[in-house]
Amino acid sequence: MRQAAEFLSLPYHRTVERDPDGSWSAAVLELDGVFSGGDSADEALNALDEAMELWIELELEAGRSIPQPWGSRTYSGTLNLRLPKALHASAAARASIEGVSLNQLLVTAVASYVGDLSASATATDGRDEQDRRPNSAA
Repeated sequence: MRQAAEFLSLPYHRTVERDPDGSWSAAVLELDGVFSGGDSADEALNALDEAMELWIELELEAGRSIPQPWGSRTYSGTLNLRLPKALHASAAARASIEGVSLNQLLVTAVASYVGDLSASATATDGRDEQDRRPNSAA
């Protein structure tokens, strides 16, 4: 079984921000419930390391798995998405109007929402012609 120290050395995403009252808050994005505070950013981050270690130790003792940092995860690029029929029809119509595949339209929409517009320029699933048809079931 992995020890807490092994997890602490992994590249987890830490955030630190100033609160309205002038204090500082810090959190680990991948570890739900791991957060801390302090009078300075450094103090909040140091307390975060302690909170992270304690949280990981408690999770391991309880036999729960610890999420990996986002950067170490791999993704296939394939996603099955269920949409209400009316939304599917609207999206297919919009893709047809714009002259793009339904896949390309949805990739662009997601990329725009999450702020990764570079992803929309490279998206294709090989079904562009089929997806451009207004009644496509894709």
